Parts: sequence; structure tokens; C-alpha cells
Amino acid sequence: MKGGIGLGMLLCCLAAFEAKAGCTAAGIASPAGYGSISSTLVRTVPQSTSSSNSGLTCTPGGISLLSEAYFKATITPTGPGMVGPTGDVITYTIYANNSTAHPITRGQAFDFASNGLLGTSAPSVIPLYFTTAVNNVAAGVYTETLNIRWDWKYCTGLGVLGGLSGVRHGSRQT
Repeated sequence: MKGGIGLGMLLCCLAAFEAKAGCTAAGIASPAGYGSISSTLVRTVPQSTSSSNSGLTCTPGGISLLSEAYFKATITPTGPGMVGPTGDVITYTIYANNSTAHPITRGQAFDFASNGLLGTSAPSVIPLYFTTAVNNVAAGVYTETLNIRWDWKYCTGLGVLGGLSGVRHGSRQT
């Protein structure tokens, strides 16, 4: 009887643990802004900024990023870069971290997990980083909208004999 009660408690705890761990994609990511910068400075020095949340939010803890896990972002722009009031364009590069080591190619899936950017557990949010190229443009407000498609697969724990339990897949456009 004691073994049966213990197993019931263990299954209950695993079920509660399973419900807490997970990832979802928000409908809108946090915006990134460069602030007010002179057009002379944009022409001479690359500018950098970031978005604190690219649209994927995970509950910290309980998510394992084993060999089969992935967190892929496919970023599709609505234009050639940030377009200003006269039609001038400020081009920029999107990065997966706060250095230039991991550029993200527009329109191609970038896997944050396989590039070693997440460690062994999923973060609560995944930021994106942006750096402009040097651009000779007119003064004004420059904007662009990016569509981000998230695809993910991860494990919420290890089962009996080390096997995966609670493998979750997901996909969403933000």
C-alpha cells in the first residue's frame, strides 16, 4: 500500500510540474527604438538598440534543452529596412545576442538553442538586437515592421530510465 501511495503522489507532483513549464508566443513583441539621433550621426556611426522580448515567453524552470530541442525564429520584414518620410532607407542587421557574433538572416529560421545562446534551460524571454549600417539619409522618423514566426520543441522533464517526458511543440506568428 505504501508503494502505491508514493507512486500516486509522484504522478501528482509530475503532473503539477508539467502544468507550470511551458512557452507561448505573444501576439506582439516588444518594440525596439533608437531614440532621437541626428542624421549626421547615422551617416558616420552605426547605431544599436534592442527589443527586450521578441515575442516568445517561457515559464522559467522545468524546461530542458536537450539535443532535440529548438527555439527557431524566422524574421520577415515588411520592407527593405527602416523607411523615412522621403523614402530614404536605413539598413540594419538583426542579432541574436548583444554582440555581432550571431547575425540573423531575414526570412531564414535561426535556432537560438543550437547556436548555444540559451544554455541548458529556456529563458523567460528572448531579446533581439539591432545595429544599423552607416546610412546617408534625410532627417525624419524611420520605421519598419518585422513579422516573427516562432517554432519550438523542448522537453519538460525526464521520465523513467532517462527518457524524455512532456515533449512540447509549438508554432506562432508574432
